[in-house]
Amino acid sequence: MSRSDTSTADDAGLELLTIDDLSRLLKRSRASLHRDLAAGRLPRPIRFGAGSSAVRWRRQTVLAWLESLAANEDARPVERSGVDGSNLAQQREGER
Repeated sequence: MSRSDTSTADDAGLELLTIDDLSRLLKRSRASLHRDLAAGRLPRPIRFGAGSSAVRWRRQTVLAWLESLAANEDARPVERSGVDGSNLAQQREGER
């Protein structure tokens, strides 16, 4: 799909990404993406035909998935560790 062909698809949120597009967007290697896909850590792609290796991801689905990851990260408490990897809270408890 050439860039000029995607303007209508972009407007409808239907732009499709190849594995190479996804690799550039996420700054991950293709091999890493294949491992993540096999482990269920990526959104499921659209398959074109039974048994076909032609797959694409909806850009909007990938962006929504990234937003959900960011929201989950924002909700997690930050654990700060000392230089030696020990928990600072445990170190402070030992100082008291």
